[in-house]
Amino acid sequence: MLSSIDIERKKYETMFAGPWRGNPDPGMMYLDYFIRNFLQGNESIIDFGCGSGEQDLVLKCLGHHVALVDIAHNCLSSGAKMVFGDAFICSPVHQLGPMKRADWGYCTDLMEHIPEDLIDASLSHILGAAKNCFFSICTRPDYDGNIIGETLHVTVKPVEWWLDKIKKHWPDVKYTTSNAEDFVVIARSV
Repeated sequence: MLSSIDIERKKYETMFAGPWRGNPDPGMMYLDYFIRNFLQGNESIIDFGCGSGEQDLVLKCLGHHVALVDIAHNCLSSGAKMVFGDAFICSPVHQLGPMKRADWGYCTDLMEHIPEDLIDASLSHILGAAKNCFFSICTRPDYDGNIIGETLHVTVKPVEWWLDKIKKHWPDVKYTTSNAEDFVVIARSV
């Protein structure tokens, strides 16, 4: 019998095996905003829930040191796989082992995919691995899971719920922007 984590992993491995992978790539949606407003150059960044890793290729080209984390072993694009190889960690966020603490975490389209009972443990691991974190979190049910007959957004909560969760872990949390479906939060460990 598969564990709940293995069931989650299998969903994402199925998604990444299909022709629809990375279209559109959530990691790219806020990348320009993240770069222009929060990065100064040469920072270390961990991309939690990296997906295809295409956004990380951009960050690396800009001179940043990037590590990638995702639950699905087959998530990386061929380009990201070639460039990052050893910098990719296949693990659920809440089970990450010790890592060198990065300047930034980049966490787009991940938190809503984590089961509610693992949110606090995941946030705790992210804080342990990154001094600051850029979160983009969706507050609506997903549509992409319909492709494989699964629910991908397993923790759909209002902005206030997410802010309360993140504030339990970081001392400085700022809600910065939103659209109809998701919002951005910057969490700093000061």
